Amino acid sequence: MNLDISSNCAIHTDKEIEYFCKDHKTVCCVKCSIIDHRSCSELVDLKTNENSALEEDPRDFIEMLRRIEEFLMNHMQTNKNNIKRLESRTNEIVSTIKNAREKVNKLFNVIENYVEEKGRQLCKEESIKLNDLNQECQCVSNRTANQDATDQL
Repeated sequence: MNLDISSNCAIHTDKEIEYFCKDHKTVCCVKCSIIDHRSCSELVDLKTNENSALEEDPRDFIEMLRRIEEFLMNHMQTNKNNIKRLESRTNEIVSTIKNAREKVNKLFNVIENYVEEKGRQLCKEESIKLNDLNQECQCVSNRTANQDATDQL
């Protein structure tokens, strides 16, 4: 029988499950075995003792398999929950960005309308001033022309 133990540790997600602690009836990685199970009396190396587990008490082996299955089920559920949280968070972020974009667009619309209105108003005021100035210039030009005509007589 060949056990394929290739799941990662729930605590140290970058490490694979390599041991089964009979004292605590749980699976663990190398880091866990050093940190949490150093004083445990029965730490089984799952990779090197795959077949020897069958030679021991079948109840222990069945319990070990049950714990491994429980661990894997918890691990799968954790992964599903993480995916759901990630999807939910992604939706929240996208919604926040959309709301922010709408607010920014509204502000740009207000600024655009203000600039357009003030620009048109300024153009109108300056056009009136320039027309008045042109009329004054025309009057001066006419007076100068009249003065020249009178002086020539």
